[in-house]
Amino acid sequence: MRLISLIATLALGIFAAGGARADWSGQTINGTLAFGSNGSLGGNAWSSATIVAPGSFTYSDPNNIDTAQFTGTTLTVTDQVNSGANGFGMSFSDTSLPFGSISLLSSAGSPAFTYALSAGVITVDWTGTATAGTYSASFSLTGAQAPTVPEPASLALLGVGLLGIGFIRRARG
Repeated sequence: MRLISLIATLALGIFAAGGARADWSGQTINGTLAFGSNGSLGGNAWSSATIVAPGSFTYSDPNNIDTAQFTGTTLTVTDQVNSGANGFGMSFSDTSLPFGSISLLSSAGSPAFTYALSAGVITVDWTGTATAGTYSASFSLTGAQAPTVPEPASLALLGVGLLGIGFIRRARG
């Protein structure tokens, strides 16, 4: 009976193994930047809609510079306002594994940035300001739980073990 319990525990370990992404380095991130309240004006103002982390999305005009920088585990959104800035909406998605969680690390300036995570996509919104200054927010990121597929050799080993248990029980019975 102990042998069956041990094999069941090993099988659960094989099939339940997996983990959240701890680092976005080398990952392809898609991003959008749309102006207006929460991005209501639509479009995409980033000079490039895709980056490989670590990297930055950037938009610049005479009034302000908007950046979204991805490092290994953080996203930092900054708006350097020279003479006034409209609101914006940003969204980000990873091409291989959805974002699993986002939490605010720090924020500077008012009005504050708002953020959300839905279906693995991060959204960051800002209402804008007429006051010059630097407005920023930093977020901690984790990935969604990665689905795990056991290797064929692991499945074969599990099958042989279960057959062996069956033969032992049959010989004893």
